[in-house]
Amino acid sequence: MADKSLRIESLYNQCLKAYEECRKGTGSFMNNMPSPSIFYDEYSIPSELLFNELCKKDPVWEKERHIFEWRLLEWVFNRKKWDIESFSEKRKAPLPIKRYNVYLELFYQCDNSKCRPFMKNIRIDNVCIEWCNKRDYKANYKNYVTKEQKRRYTENSYHTSSIPGIASDRRFPKISKQMEKFIHPLCATVYSTSGFLATVTALEKVDL
Repeated sequence: MADKSLRIESLYNQCLKAYEECRKGTGSFMNNMPSPSIFYDEYSIPSELLFNELCKKDPVWEKERHIFEWRLLEWVFNRKKWDIESFSEKRKAPLPIKRYNVYLELFYQCDNSKCRPFMKNIRIDNVCIEWCNKRDYKANYKNYVTKEQKRRYTENSYHTSSIPGIASDRRFPKISKQMEKFIHPLCATVYSTSGFLATVTALEKVDL
């Protein structure tokens, strides 16, 4: 039992150390806290192992993965010393849920516009999917670029690279000009705890 407790504490300390290394370099935020990328293995691997160890100790964690992620980020952000009892204590307040509009582009070739999917709003669980006209799509993208570029240069972040232009680097594979008419923007309205999770949910519901 002592060895397991030491292993759990060691994994937390690895997360803490990894977070300190990327504290200023992360490009995403969760509840106003810099959040490491899922591809940052120095943080994500010990985080995953820590979650597995906690699940072995208390199976309830299996259903509370999202709570674990928020809880861990709060702890490493505030440089807290590990205390498994305090960490495992259920959150007294629910996680903040926000409304996100996730914009996607669907390539769909159809001669009869009335037969296109999503001509009417489609609701899957708590996600609403509908067509978005290209003018609104471009306006929203432009607004996003302006706000995101400003954030990257003004907030405590080293993530200052330029954002891809809507016409050149927004998708893969490249679409020829002749095929542009078959690109149809979609808007998925999702209620989630973060923009990243909202995007994942939208992709799952649209099944891309």
